[in-house]
Amino acid sequence: MKTPPEKSTLGILAGIFFLAIPFLATLPDAQGQTGTNAERYYNQALKDYNAGNLGGALDAAKKALEQEPNSPKAFNYLGIIHKKMGNLENAATYFKKALKADPKFAPAHSNLGMVYLDQGKIDEAIKEHEEAIAVSPRSAEYLNNLALALEKKGMVEDAAAVETRAVNLRPQLAEPHWNLGRLYLKKKIYFKAISELEKALAIAPGLTPARHLLAQAYILQNVHTKAEEQCIKLLEADPGDALAHAKLGVVYGKKGMTEEATQEIQKALELDPGLAVAHVALADLHVKDKKFAEALSEYEEAIRADPDLAEARLGIAKLYNSAGMLDEAQAAYAEAVRLDPHNPEGHQGLAYTYELNGMTEEADKEYEVYEAYMRLR
Repeated sequence: MKTPPEKSTLGILAGIFFLAIPFLATLPDAQGQTGTNAERYYNQALKDYNAGNLGGALDAAKKALEQEPNSPKAFNYLGIIHKKMGNLENAATYFKKALKADPKFAPAHSNLGMVYLDQGKIDEAIKEHEEAIAVSPRSAEYLNNLALALEKKGMVEDAAAVETRAVNLRPQLAEPHWNLGRLYLKKKIYFKAISELEKALAIAPGLTPARHLLAQAYILQNVHTKAEEQCIKLLEADPGDALAHAKLGVVYGKKGMTEEATQEIQKALELDPGLAVAHVALADLHVKDKKFAEALSEYEEAIRADPDLAEARLGIAKLYNSAGMLDEAQAAYAEAVRLDPHNPEGHQGLAYTYELNGMTEEADKEYEVYEAYMRLR
């Protein structure tokens, strides 16, 4: 029989992978274009957009369109502004008008792809991003957006390959490094995730999402000192960052500082009572103290806050396994694997319960998956 999964581990803070910045969902820079009325309106639209005056930006873009009827640039501006205002149908209409005026206008393809992504039309989004790349194959921005769509479709390997192309094309940009690091973290390839996230922060130290992910990667690698450093930097920048408090609590828990860990997690929950990962972290502390009823309650609270949080399902599976409730444990492990298929711990636990339930063939398959992921680390 293979080694059973650990019955209690301090929580992995999952569910914090951020959607990347869609580069092309910003207005093109019209600086220096002052030769025509249309260009002056483009400049005004850009100025108002950056100032958050979307109504003013919309008016200026409409005036630019009056000066340049059927201009793909003007339609693109209008689409971007409507997307920012949350008017996705209007945004899609304007991007389609831009493409009718010029079928090879790459920004409109990419921006229409981002609208489709927001609407959950993943296949259509992928098609539009591929169209943009066909026109401009050396655009890191378009590659980045394609990677987002591929990830949404569950094609994480393909997304990472595309994002690697973006990084190679524009290594001086922080966002592609951040996104690639996020994908590696999702795949549980921690050393590559850390490398890319460190590069992102070297370029843009204020990129908070990247720092959160770097702290997460250090936690998962049990590099406690560096994880603590990143959490402290996050809290220095924003003392009200509930997620940073929760992560610092996890770090303290891993260091055996239970009182300090509890204090930080409770701070996180005071700031954000619905922060699912903080409930998981508190549950893991209860498991460590053998307070299993309290742990189960916190895991369940985490699931109520975020039904897709695999780590909460994994925690419950371990509790059921410890109690000898193998059918319930098997179901919980299966759900954890469904939610996070790249987590080797979930596959290991599912294999173990399959084995105990006499499902040898299923157990062997899950152990193979587990061992394949472990080899990547």
